[in-house]
Amino acid sequence: MSRYHSYAATAKAVIEKYKGSEPFSGFLKKFFSADKKYGSKDRKLIAELCYGYFRCAHAFPSLNTEEKIIRSRFLLQSSPDPFLSVLHPEFVELMNAGLQDKCASIGIATADIFPFEKELSTHIDREPFYQSLLQQPDTFLRIRNNKKNVELLLEKASIPYSWEGSDSIRLSHSVKLDDVLKINRDVVVQDICSQQVLDGMDTAVFSDTIDVWDCCAASGGKSLLAYDRFKGKLRLSVSDVREKIIINLKNRMQEARVPLYKAFVADATQFFSEEQYDLIICDAPCTGSGTWARTPEQLYFFSAASIEKYATLQKKILQKSWEALKPGGYYCYISCSVFTKENEVNAELINSLGGHEIYRQYHTGYHKKADTLFSTVFKKSIA
Repeated sequence: MSRYHSYAATAKAVIEKYKGSEPFSGFLKKFFSADKKYGSKDRKLIAELCYGYFRCAHAFPSLNTEEKIIRSRFLLQSSPDPFLSVLHPEFVELMNAGLQDKCASIGIATADIFPFEKELSTHIDREPFYQSLLQQPDTFLRIRNNKKNVELLLEKASIPYSWEGSDSIRLSHSVKLDDVLKINRDVVVQDICSQQVLDGMDTAVFSDTIDVWDCCAASGGKSLLAYDRFKGKLRLSVSDVREKIIINLKNRMQEARVPLYKAFVADATQFFSEEQYDLIICDAPCTGSGTWARTPEQLYFFSAASIEKYATLQKKILQKSWEALKPGGYYCYISCSVFTKENEVNAELINSLGGHEIYRQYHTGYHKKADTLFSTVFKKSIA
């Protein structure tokens, strides 16, 4: 048996053992830690085979695991590949073909990669979106301080980068930054489309310091963005239903030198706020379908029934948190989903609550190796 057959067998064993209850990167790390026989090149190829499987397996429902691994590899590779040369040499002559031609040669369509098309928003360009699921997005930095120094440190560490606008940098997804830059202090690791979700907020509408509540704060990325966008002229309150998340968020804000007015644990579907806010940011729990190119195992294990579950949760959060918004205040709803029920339908709900929509946007990353997010901004009626 060749080493490539061995790689396929190992990838098959890993995939069949993994049940999706934790990030695959962590699971794979533990797998390799328990068996030291794999060198770095072995680990790299086995990981590629597994991730490729998660990206493409929906397209081959009737095939066994090993056949799915092989066909997924065929769809993902565009240059000579020793693995395929050994396990399926018939594919070699088609390696340079385009994705649609490759799919046609094995009897599938690109749409078969994503079995949830019926739920997909009409604002999503389908073919580019499907194709984007087959490649890992890049890493992006948002510069907070010392722009010139960030450039110098990246160059000193020989890390290739390119500018995306005036304060964002694009890097390879595999780059290591912890020993190079002051994460959170000078830069924030944040997808380029995630950096755009507050673009619908005109900061000039507020002349004084404002009260802001990030009601589903998670790691605090949108809170940091709001703090920088409003140049610190806000009293920032953050909450999340998970206590550990709030502890981590406080630590992150300390690193970032962002003062918190309040940080508390709360279930946003039930929490009654005694305070009223000028701006509420709701980065709602969602399917994360706009980020599945980054975490393809989530695409593989996803069930369509979860769309309704998340949509119901989002509605409860919207209805309850809306009560804490001052008349004339602004509500920014965000999701990293591509599904209508999590986005447009919720925008209509906010409208029915007495909101006047002033901005709506899909921040599409599928043309630029980035995530796709949705954001909308409503102003609450005064009367």
